[in-house]
Amino acid sequence: MPVSAPEQTLPETADALPPQLADQINGLENRARQADVKFTANLPAAQAAVQAATSAAIGSEAWIKAHMLLSRLDAGRGEGVSALAELDTILAQEGAREQGRAATLLTPLIMAVHARVAERIEFQNQTIDRLSRQVGQ
Repeated sequence: MPVSAPEQTLPETADALPPQLADQINGLENRARQADVKFTANLPAAQAAVQAATSAAIGSEAWIKAHMLLSRLDAGRGEGVSALAELDTILAQEGAREQGRAATLLTPLIMAVHARVAERIEFQNQTIDRLSRQVGQ
């Protein structure tokens, strides 16, 4: 009779985060959302300034205004970047706790929030990069 390996049970993903961790994660996502609102509010003015500065000379008033508004865009997303960094830390800590443990996993729940925040930050990065290239350094 062949010998089979013992059945290995894989940890399951939790249905919900513990309340304290959920509050922390939700707070970080809200911070990122608020930063995104600021970014979105500042974007039209930055786009208009960049458009106006596209053919302007470096150092001209239009060029300076475009760079000032691009700086405002970058600063406005700062809270979102900070929230993403804190989510990275929480993921690393929780991943270390879960290592080699056959318990219910929390990281997939945290990763879902992380992915949403990271997607917005990436969009903001790409937008700022594109506008910066348009106006020139």
